[in-house]
Amino acid sequence: MPARKKKGTPVKKRSSGKKGRASYVRLRTALDALEMAAVRYYAEGRSATDRKKRWAEIEKLLAPVIAQLAAPAAARYPAALGADNGGDSEGSCPDGYVNCNGVCVPYPCPD
Repeated sequence: MPARKKKGTPVKKRSSGKKGRASYVRLRTALDALEMAAVRYYAEGRSATDRKKRWAEIEKLLAPVIAQLAAPAAARYPAALGADNGGDSEGSCPDGYVNCNGVCVPYPCPD
C-alpha cells in the first residue's frame, strides 16, 4: 500500500529573494537617514555647549530604541549580556562586540 502524505499546517518559508532584499534595503535606508539626521542636528549646534545639549537629546531618543532592539539578544545570551550584573560590565555584550558607554558596538570604544 503506498504511503499517504499527512495533511497538516504548511511550513512557511523564510523571506528571501527580492522581498528579503527589499526589506533590507528599506532598513538600511531608514538607518542611513537616521544617522545623517542625527549627525546634522548635532553638528548644527552653534557652540560646544549647544552640541552637548543636542547630544543629550539624541541619546534620550535613541536609548529606548537600542534597548528594545537589543532585548531579543539579551534573552538569548543573558549571561553574556550581563543580566547577572545589570548589563553594565565590560563583558556585557555578545562575542565580537564591545560595551561602549552602555551600547554594544563591533569596534573598540573610542576614547
